[in-house]
Amino acid sequence: MASKGYKQARGEKTKKEILEVALQLFSDKGYTNVTVEEIVKISKTSKGSFYAHFGSKYEIFLEKFKEIDGFYEARVKEIPANIPAKNKIVLFIKEQMTFIENELGLELMRVIYSNALTSNPHDYFLNHQRPLFMILRKFVDECFDREEINEKLTSDEIMVIINSAMFGAIYNWSMSNAAFKLADESEKLFKTIVNGL
Repeated sequence: MASKGYKQARGEKTKKEILEVALQLFSDKGYTNVTVEEIVKISKTSKGSFYAHFGSKYEIFLEKFKEIDGFYEARVKEIPANIPAKNKIVLFIKEQMTFIENELGLELMRVIYSNALTSNPHDYFLNHQRPLFMILRKFVDECFDREEINEKLTSDEIMVIINSAMFGAIYNWSMSNAAFKLADESEKLFKTIVNGL
């Protein structure tokens, strides 16, 4: 009889295989053109295994977002505490964009953005309880606490500006077929934004 640890490790391996195959298929063919049947066939798993780990095809994206947010939570700990909060925003965004460009890639980001425009039962993409948004909110609040912001804007208004610029940078990069370095252009953009606050 297989041990509980072995079964758990095997289950995690199966989940990872399904996730990797699905994301590759989404990148190659587009989210709407990929079926669960195709995912399980190419990953050499079963529908039962798929649904044991994911409630739907869309939950593949949710799993990836959780992985991405895990990166953000780890990375934010490396940002020096003694620098201006405005600089923390710029550094964090640059790290985020480097991760998107190098780890996720153009095709997957196109799929994620395209799918975000369709109706789906989840709102994780814009969920402000995600670590991504909570980290940025913390830095914005720190800007206020340190009196680094001169504008008569609320933290909510500043978060809208940051989110719009962040999503806009990724969208422009995707639309331009990665004609520029996302991290470098985002750094310039966010330096301009935070200096204007």
